[in-house]
Amino acid sequence: STPLYSSAASDVYKRQVIVNTVSKSTFYESIETFGTALSLKNKNYRIKKDEILNENIIIGKIVEKGEVVFETTDEKIIAPFKGILGKREIAQGVLGTESFILTLDDTTSILLNIKVPEIYLNILKPGLSAEVRSDSFKKKFYGTIESVSSRVDPSTRSVLASIIVENKDLKLIPGMLLDIKIIYDKKEQLGIPENSLLIQGETAFVYKVLEDNTVDKIKVKIGKRNFGKVSIIDGLSLGDKICLLYTSDAADE
Repeated sequence: STPLYSSAASDVYKRQVIVNTVSKSTFYESIETFGTALSLKNKNYRIKKDEILNENIIIGKIVEKGEVVFETTDEKIIAPFKGILGKREIAQGVLGTESFILTLDDTTSILLNIKVPEIYLNILKPGLSAEVRSDSFKKKFYGTIESVSSRVDPSTRSVLASIIVENKDLKLIPGMLLDIKIIYDKKEQLGIPENSLLIQGETAFVYKVLEDNTVDKIKVKIGKRNFGKVSIIDGLSLGDKICLLYTSDAADE
């Protein structure tokens, strides 16, 4: 911490504070929604147990494009793309007890079809980035809006958009419910920690460190808030030093 004297106070006093340098940060607006993960490519095979030759099909196995998925008495089934083998759950008796559905999913990328309220129609466009989270993992996944429908659903007043999410480590699997944040109006602006801001009525202030190592209470114009930071539109410059307000001492001026 750095000892400073306050020129903003009626009684000059000495106190220990923490100093922060004004720097540029990324600020943005977002649309939050959710969606169910779908595989980008999918192939289903109906298999009769008495016709299959290789009974050692491993569910969860990654097969390469061109690899034999399974063989029957009539043919060899070749993988049209690289993917993961799965088994679809079906209602008892739909295909009979001697049949099942084998699935091949390409999950290197995940497809999300989402419905967004029509008020965001002027914002939604292909190329916008998206952050995706799952309760199963702590990490973020990143995607891009691939397409936006040309029509609004009159029953829900929403528009359909498709997002492609990178999934190279194959952690996301079809059927997962995912939280989605669509990022727009992204800007690089001056930013300061929210705990360095003093709000009095409708006016925002900070304590700026002057060249003589004193502080002065100055008015600032603020903008967006993201991740504990607030953007500064006017009142500070890049490289200025300000005090972090961890106590109410400095707010008594």
